[in-house]
Amino acid sequence: MVHTKEAVLMLDTPSESGESCVLGSTILRSQIVRVQFCSKMPLEVCQEEMWDVSAAHDRSILAWAKKVFISSKLLYELYIASDTKIKLQNARGLFWGYENLCEINLDKWIDSSSVSDMSYMFCGCHSLKNWMYQD
Repeated sequence: MVHTKEAVLMLDTPSESGESCVLGSTILRSQIVRVQFCSKMPLEVCQEEMWDVSAAHDRSILAWAKKVFISSKLLYELYIASDTKIKLQNARGLFWGYENLCEINLDKWIDSSSVSDMSYMFCGCHSLKNWMYQD
């Protein structure tokens, strides 16, 4: 990852015309069961499996997904990492439609101090049971 002063997460507002994908990937929002924000990437994750989710498209924030099967259904755990705190500027609809999402761990890697809009951030997250945040 590139070390930058500020790492801003890309805007990921879902489309109103149907189910949309996660942060520019081909993974559907309804396929995510867990979201983990973190500082380090495990060694077993290949660079080819990661994609850039930074607003500046400078690879300051990378994401990857791990396949999990629950009741024979293909779902994913989503990981988002940066060398510095990940800044949210607009969180409108960020997790909208993550209907199978059970857990979000923001740990201490999120800076939400300048968020301008959080409306609909968790709309449709009916399965969300665990929410972890440290400042």
